[in-house]
Amino acid sequence: MKKIYLSALALIFGATSFAQSPFPPLEINLYDQTAFPTDLPEVRIPDSPMKYDVLFVGGTDMVYNASGQSAPAKEWHDFTGYSAIDGRSDSGYVIVNHERVQSDPINGDGGGMTVFIAHINKQTNNWEVVDQGSGVKFRNVDFSGVGQTGANCGGIQSSWGKVFTAEEWGSAFNGYMIDDVNGNDSFYVTGNMVLMAQGFMDTTAWNVSTFNGSSVNESLKRNENFQYMVEVDPATATAVRKNYNMGRYDHEGGWIADDEKTVYLSDDFSGGSVLFKFVADVARDFSKGQLYAYKQSTDGNSGSWLTIPMTLDNMVNARLVALGLGATIFMRLEWVEGKGDFVYIAETGRGKEFNVSGTIAAGGTLVKHL
Repeated sequence: MKKIYLSALALIFGATSFAQSPFPPLEINLYDQTAFPTDLPEVRIPDSPMKYDVLFVGGTDMVYNASGQSAPAKEWHDFTGYSAIDGRSDSGYVIVNHERVQSDPINGDGGGMTVFIAHINKQTNNWEVVDQGSGVKFRNVDFSGVGQTGANCGGIQSSWGKVFTAEEWGSAFNGYMIDDVNGNDSFYVTGNMVLMAQGFMDTTAWNVSTFNGSSVNESLKRNENFQYMVEVDPATATAVRKNYNMGRYDHEGGWIADDEKTVYLSDDFSGGSVLFKFVADVARDFSKGQLYAYKQSTDGNSGSWLTIPMTLDNMVNARLVALGLGATIFMRLEWVEGKGDFVYIAETGRGKEFNVSGTIAAGGTLVKHL
């Protein structure tokens, strides 16, 4: 059995890098959003044996959709992945998630993803972006076949070339989607939530035709079609499927085990998270399988996996169903990595804003260290 470890999320630098850095540290009050610098004149990188090449700039570089139309790339980059071409370390597809939610008639509503090919120039030893023909370097991933995506946050890289983009920010979608006087879903916004309204012009229902290996004909409200893991083929810059069977919650990270069937999934919800596991019936094919939620033992030294009945309604409400079964509550699970027999999970926490009363009322129990 895989052993699961959790750790506080931390950013670690080598002490020598700080000692050699010519730049003074930036002192920022994390609780004062106005204190964040927004107009720094230069990129500040401490002295390091590493080097960097600027390949892609959101809002500046032009991306092309499947019809050949172009527009400035979306922004708020998050998960950035590399999918090797023919196993090479010097040439591959680079994918960049865009967490900003906005309406775009060319790139599509909601969040997004950009894909491009990068390789190392043997003469200069620098990374360069490959022209894929007719001046097209950056391609916008087409999510129209899955009803577009929400805030594209974290993700997963597979060993066989596919990548998974994680839709987060679910509580905002749920809390700010209402029925208007015509009976259609529309966004009600206040303050900084205006981006949500700008992000989705199409608020009609979405029809799900396939679920967990079976043909279905079920309708979801537009907000219920967000917050999933979405499989993407970087070679064609298209979405393969939304994995409804992995559940709907604030997806962040994940890690696919060596059996290429088991994937551990993190839930980045500030009101109390659940750790999920999905096991596919067939390796490398996540179209059919079983979803589980983690339940820690009372003493905190072991645990078990709760089986979630595989219905689309249960998947739409996956966190609540898991909590009703007695799942363990964590505080904002983030990235997941595996090494050997161990799975490591970063847990962000919420500091003074810690509040899990809702998830406890739903039937969950706090993890031992909380």
